[in-house]
Amino acid sequence: MATRQTPEEIVATRQVSAGAVLEGRADLRFYHYKHLAVLSDGTVEPERLARLMAAVEHLDAYGWELVTLSPSTDARRLIAILRRRSLG
Repeated sequence: MATRQTPEEIVATRQVSAGAVLEGRADLRFYHYKHLAVLSDGTVEPERLARLMAAVEHLDAYGWELVTLSPSTDARRLIAILRRRSLG
């Protein structure tokens, strides 16, 4: 099993992997920033996109909305930028 992404690591990097979100290895309760990057994982392109979009859908239920989706600088990953919805 992959390692847990600690709240401190997520806050410091402002990013989390899609796998950590989907597998319950990421705790975002203490993440205080408005924007968050979710990085794709997986071995082949269709799987990467599917897992990333599943993580985006999962986080939508917790008040996050997709802002944009783009390739990473090395083009081996996709990155979803999410914004925390305002409560008021």
